[in-house]
Amino acid sequence: NTSNWEEVKPMSALFDERTIKFKIRFKVHPLQAILKVPQRMFNTEPFSERATYLADSFLQYYRVPPTALMQASITMLREAVHKYGDKLKMTSENAKASGVKEYIQWVEKDVFRFVAEKGWVQNKGSPDETMPVSVQLWMADVNHLLDTIFLIPYPRPPEHASDH
Repeated sequence: NTSNWEEVKPMSALFDERTIKFKIRFKVHPLQAILKVPQRMFNTEPFSERATYLADSFLQYYRVPPTALMQASITMLREAVHKYGDKLKMTSENAKASGVKEYIQWVEKDVFRFVAEKGWVQNKGSPDETMPVSVQLWMADVNHLLDTIFLIPYPRPPEHASDH
């Protein structure tokens, strides 16, 4: 229920976190979540997040935080991108792949235009247009994969040496 959300902020996309995503801060502090969107290069991102949560639960590993699918307001997400986007970073790889230079342009092209082209916008043409997203509870004790024994060694370009 988005009426329980206090703030939605887009997140920088660094070398090891290439996807476009948002952080939700709820009115009940310190509850937070990560909102993931379908995008041109990762078009099944929100759906695969939910599938991973269901598989994790079925296998009783319980490593993946609770994840739900929902329809989110495109207006709300676009306003957040335009409010904070000029302060956010994206990788040169993402800029090159998308053919844009700035974060706001990247999200407009690879998320909002992409979901419209795919026909995934509901309530099209109304002020209440929505798109499918996943919302995953932010867990303080879940570690980034690159900080665990499951680290997959891969070379980091020098410009991304301090991303994580």
